[in-house]
Amino acid sequence: MTNYQDAFGTDWGELDREDVLTRAYALGVAAACGDRNPDELARLVDEVDTTYDRSMVELAFHEGKQ
Repeated sequence: MTNYQDAFGTDWGELDREDVLTRAYALGVAAACGDRNPDELARLVDEVDTTYDRSMVELAFHEGKQ
């Protein structure tokens, strides 16, 4: 189990936009530390409705990696 999974878990059904962005950022931090979880990122991207929100999820992930 990774630090991300310990802190956030991956057994979720629905998330609001703020939770998705927070988790995407945390996934980026985890990825920078060597804990990659591309399936969880894909789930987060799929959780939002608009192209803009999907871009924000990707941006949050990339910002977390820096």
